[in-house]
Amino acid sequence: MSKLATAYEAAGKLDLALPLFEEALSLTKAKLGRDHPDTVNAMNQLARTYWMAKRLDKSIPLFEEAIKRREATLGRQPAAPRHAEGRGGSGRELQRRGPARGSLAAAEESYRAAKKYPSLQWVGHQLLDGYVQAGRTDQAAALAKEMLAAARATLPGDSPQLPVELAFLGQSLLQAKAFAGAEPPCREFLAICEKRKPNGWSTFSARSMLGSALLGLKKYDEAEPLLLQGYEVMTQHEAEMPAPARVHLNEALERLIDLHESRGGAGDAEMAVKYHKLLEQRQSAGE
Repeated sequence: MSKLATAYEAAGKLDLALPLFEEALSLTKAKLGRDHPDTVNAMNQLARTYWMAKRLDKSIPLFEEAIKRREATLGRQPAAPRHAEGRGGSGRELQRRGPARGSLAAAEESYRAAKKYPSLQWVGHQLLDGYVQAGRTDQAAALAKEMLAAARATLPGDSPQLPVELAFLGQSLLQAKAFAGAEPPCREFLAICEKRKPNGWSTFSARSMLGSALLGLKKYDEAEPLLLQGYEVMTQHEAEMPAPARVHLNEALERLIDLHESRGGAGDAEMAVKYHKLLEQRQSAGE
């Protein structure tokens, strides 16, 4: 029943998934009790689907009950990855509604527990995203620095995962406007891309990212060629870019607009208008 509900959820048929998840939780609770791990997992599944259906009045209390039930049986100091992952999943959904009511505290606790388990590195990504969304720039920068050190210590220099981690950290810090913290991972990401795929679209996306960090630091002369080349060459490669990756073109345009609006030199206003129009055209076309 739960697997069928999961299939409906994956297909976006929440109206069919919800009653099945509700019945699965009711039956599991009656058979195994409220504190059984399978019951708590069923709570998490139903709470997640309520969240997707924007029924927050049901989702949030159920997530919080799942956390309490899991803590009641396993304690607040997780002894196994499954508990850390459970708190991480609940904290991840809760933090999406902002830093209120302990959502970030749950994510912080999950991150501390997950340090023991390499398979739970994603919990750090969720906490970093929570800090960014909450506007906690200093904490985001400190956590990103810690995560980058851990990645360098655990991943070999030729690991395909290392540039992925660098890109995530750089992008998160750019979003948090922690530009000084964003510059080192963006530089390292670009260096790896230039070495491995010098003519690939991802290399020029990396140039735009580094340009954004330099722009935030008001290093306009260094930022401009990176931002301009990043956008222009990505445009030439757009046909080969996966559809989800094409959002980087919009980001590159937004950065060029920011450059010309913040610098305010001769001709900057005209260029800002030009890039605004290009961005509007892309957005109107659904790109």
